[in-house]
Amino acid sequence: MDLHEIEKATVVEWSPRQRCFHVFTVRDMLEHNRRAFLRGHGGTDFIPIGFFPTDRDADPFLEKAHEHLNHLVDKDTNGCVKS
Repeated sequence: MDLHEIEKATVVEWSPRQRCFHVFTVRDMLEHNRRAFLRGHGGTDFIPIGFFPTDRDADPFLEKAHEHLNHLVDKDTNGCVKS
């Protein structure tokens, strides 16, 4: 895989604070992080948890990740994911 192909790859990120996933291309993820850096922000709380050749290739991973989260949901806390 060359650099151009890597930039077009899909990255799945997880935010523990927001308790949600975000799907970006590697290029867009890096651009977002660079902009945050240039603005002096401490960064993002999104953690890369998977890299895939395409969005479609990430779909099965996201399905399993959502299933996992559903098992962690505490019904007594209004559907929030347990930390």
